[in-house]
Amino acid sequence: MDAIVLNDFDSISEAFKKDEFLGRPKSVAFNVLMELKGFGTLSGNEWKEQKRFTLYQLRNLGFGKISMEKHINDEMIDLCQRIYQLNGKPVKIRTLLASSTSSNISALVFGKRFAYTDPNRAILDECIERAIRKLGQTGFITFFPSFAKFCANLGLFGLNEVKKDFMIVNNYIRKQINEHKQTLDDNYIRDYIDAFLVKMKNENMTKTSFTLDMLAGNVQGFFAAGTETVKTSIEWALLIIADHQHIQREVQTEIDNICGRQVFPSWSQRNAMPLTQAVINEIFRWKTISPLNLLRITTNDTSVDNYTIKKDTVVIANLWAVHNDPLYWVSPHQFNPYRFLSDDRKQMLKYDNLIPFSIGKRSCPGESLAQTEIFVCFTALLQKFNISPINEVSYEEDMGLILRPKHAVTLRFEPRL
Repeated sequence: MDAIVLNDFDSISEAFKKDEFLGRPKSVAFNVLMELKGFGTLSGNEWKEQKRFTLYQLRNLGFGKISMEKHINDEMIDLCQRIYQLNGKPVKIRTLLASSTSSNISALVFGKRFAYTDPNRAILDECIERAIRKLGQTGFITFFPSFAKFCANLGLFGLNEVKKDFMIVNNYIRKQINEHKQTLDDNYIRDYIDAFLVKMKNENMTKTSFTLDMLAGNVQGFFAAGTETVKTSIEWALLIIADHQHIQREVQTEIDNICGRQVFPSWSQRNAMPLTQAVINEIFRWKTISPLNLLRITTNDTSVDNYTIKKDTVVIANLWAVHNDPLYWVSPHQFNPYRFLSDDRKQMLKYDNLIPFSIGKRSCPGESLAQTEIFVCFTALLQKFNISPINEVSYEEDMGLILRPKHAVTLRFEPRL
């Protein structure tokens, strides 16, 4: 299988504006291990149909609206209460963040949040985290589909464990779908599953992509893409801000001046908080969560930068290279949020080549939710706590499907007086 790697912003931008680069190659996770579809794995008309429906319904359910932010705030109240109960004892923040991020997705697709003590939440989080980690270690077999199926059948590279984890998640989703079918009211749409089931009732089932398998695949994709990436982004953000105490104090001053100490900062206040936005943007750049964008495949012969690209060529966009390109960034290996601020530090500068969520028609559909979650969580925790490391800070990375801290981040949270 032929493949190309796009290593600069101009080539990625040119390619991802073209429909020929909208295809998705067969995924090891879904097509080999589970034989599930979801709009993130599709190509062509099926993808267009599912994406259009999904984005429309998520907006109806509060995606990118104040109602969704209220739910995020409720999760933050719960998170802060649990941190207060620690009385300044060090904690592995990854564990605490898991419930908040998965509950935000759960509210959209299941119509209810997971309690922190809910055993189902813990099982789903553990399965998804483990599966993503193991799949990240086997990415090379994506280029050898027959070999990938052979490895999956024999359980090589830990793929048996991945398959078991996916089955656990999928079985839970199927159970939720069945419960929704029994209580479905066409005039009262509670969540994404309800909306999909109503759509199924109105479709010609011999020609439609709206099937129970597609629904299960979509929901599983929401959890896989919408929990680990957000949780990891916040984990990096808290580690970095704990290691840069002077920047932490500046951000806290900005939060106090704009929002005070009582009410959580809101997404609508972000434009009055240029330093906070600059810090978050620099974290997106410096620790690119998805260093290699999800694979594409060309659907027809095409070209990039005057190079001819044949149909069925795998396309890898190196987002890490874009975020570390010295042509665009001065001293790119240094963490420097002030690069995103004007000289007087009162205005945030916009850079088109900051693309943590990719670009084009297949950019991350959950960008608005992720941006809101990360901003609200980061600012709320800095509003309420002084955050510090307990050991020498390590920026070692564990490279898989996402770029995670190699070691679980342990921090101390002390209430601000």
